[in-house]
Amino acid sequence: MVAGIVFLVLSIVGRIGPYVDLDRSQQKRAALVAIVLLVFGIGLYVVPPRAMVNGPGPEPPPDRPEPGPTDTCAQVEIIGPHGTRDRSVALNYPVKKRFKISWRPAGCPMIIQYYQNDRLIKEFRPASLSDTEIDVSKSGETELKIWYESSVSPGLKDKRWVWVK
Repeated sequence: MVAGIVFLVLSIVGRIGPYVDLDRSQQKRAALVAIVLLVFGIGLYVVPPRAMVNGPGPEPPPDRPEPGPTDTCAQVEIIGPHGTRDRSVALNYPVKKRFKISWRPAGCPMIIQYYQNDRLIKEFRPASLSDTEIDVSKSGETELKIWYESSVSPGLKDKRWVWVK
């Protein structure tokens, strides 16, 4: 890069030189001024600024979108009845045929489903935003699922296996 600058300056001087009529002492002064300016310019390019001596300043933050409002309902979980995520031990988590399912954080409109024999038995959108009563007609292994309908973070949020007595 520096060699390119020097070559450019010399080629410009070579083209202009024959048209400039200066006596010998003025040519020496002009050459000295040109050399000083050239060295100064190269020095500014090669030597880092004083602020860089102690290292670069803090890096600017990476380009990323501003975080939007957090959707606490996207982190919902079933807190009752006590169940398991492991289907093979559902028998160890008995519940009555009528029980309350609850979730946290409260205030989240959820879709509740329950399955028996791997088939959806019932789905409902409770009016309450923290819990609801479920009335299951058959005994046996039952899967409870809680879904969140949202444009920000839709989908299945939690599930539990229980044994209905």
